[in-house]
Amino acid sequence: MEARLTRNGYDVKQLTDILTAKPKEIRAFLNGQLPPERTQELHDQLLAVGVPL
Repeated sequence: MEARLTRNGYDVKQLTDILTAKPKEIRAFLNGQLPPERTQELHDQLLAVGVPL
């Protein structure tokens, strides 16, 4: 997922602004290390603002 977001111009800094999350949490999200509930929540937020996944 990280490669796809990077290709579309989204890096950790931009994702923290969009999702109002900490950089550490965004990195864990991109690496698949968050609990499933939180992962789904962030995924839904990205889709809601139109970020292509």
